[in-house]
This record gives sequence, structure tokens and C-alpha cells, in this order.
Amino acid sequence: MGDFRTDTSYITVVSNPVTCTVLHVSEDRTTKSLGAYYATCSSTQLESLKSMSMDIWGPYIQGTRIWVPGAAQKIAFDRFHVAKYIGNGVDEVRKIENRELRKQGMDTLTGTKYVWLTNRKHMSAWHKKQLQQLKKSTLKTSWAWAIKEFSQTLWHYKSRTWALKGWKIRFASRRRSTVSHLGAQGLEAMVILGHAMPACSHEKSGQDH
Repeated sequence: MGDFRTDTSYITVVSNPVTCTVLHVSEDRTTKSLGAYYATCSSTQLESLKSMSMDIWGPYIQGTRIWVPGAAQKIAFDRFHVAKYIGNGVDEVRKIENRELRKQGMDTLTGTKYVWLTNRKHMSAWHKKQLQQLKKSTLKTSWAWAIKEFSQTLWHYKSRTWALKGWKIRFASRRRSTVSHLGAQGLEAMVILGHAMPACSHEKSGQDH
């Protein structure tokens, strides 16, 4: 399920990816918009739903939690959308910390946005060397980057339980020093990861949610 923008507004579209059929279309992208679809389903149908892949959008999450039993274990997100949110969180940490450092006359983080957000496979040798030096530091940005990198491994877990354990261990070691600096998008990304865990089990089928 997801939203599409027309010239002046949004519409909500619910489809079945297995049969490639559209099940429902409604105006706007609110909890009510999605609820209109769930209202057409019987309680048996709602209980039988195994996974709902959706856009990262609060009203969709809320609507699904209201209507679908056990929704918290069934909601799945696109891994690239999650990565984008976490990347935004890392960049927010960098901006805040860079301002603090510049007040002290230090330009350590100036011009490093590319280094923190780019996939290492696409980096030049010079940028890789720069990253190697920066990630060994005690910078909060370095810690936020480590969280981002670890989050990408969660999609390879076959067990949701072990994925959660790994995440909690990693997150707990960083939370006091970094989380308070993540800002709105960064914190939202952490919440999203909690919802994204069910997607790990779907990696076995080769599907991205």
C-alpha cells in the first residue's frame, strides 16, 4: 500500500503484489483513507494477513494497528526508505556537531557530508582514507554513522528475534552519547527500525518492502 500524488492532492492505493491487482483506491493519505479499505474486510481476512508492505507514513501505521490484529509484527517497510531516514539522522548529527566544533575553532567536520552518507563502494580512494580517519574518532557523528552502517545488516537476519537482539545491543551502546543529538528525523528513523524488523524475515524470499 502507498500513496500517489495527483496534480493537487494525494490518493491511497492498496494492492496485492502477488496477483498484481489493485484492491482499493481512496482520496488523501490519512488513517481514514486506509481504514476505508480495512472496513471492507472481514475479521477472518484481517487476522489472516501475514505482512503489509507500506510507505513510511504515520497515518498508515496507525490505521493498520487499529484494524489488523498483531499489526506490529506484520508491518514492513522498504529498506531504502528506512536507509534514507537514518541517513538524514546522521546528517543532522553532523550539522549540530559541526556548529559546536566551529565555535571552538575546529573544522574537522566541515565538508564531510559526502563521506558520511555515501556508500563506500562508490567512494574514491581519498574519501575512503578520510572516512577511515574520521570513524576512529570520538565524534558523535562517527557513532551515528556506525549505527547507520549496522542498521543495514539487519535486513540479512533470518530471525526477527536475533535482529532485535543485535539492534538493541548496538543501540544501547550508543544511545546516551548520540541519540540526544539525532534530532527529529534521526529519532524517527530509530522508531521506524522497530517497525521494520518484520521485513527481515521476508528477505528469504528476495523481496524488498
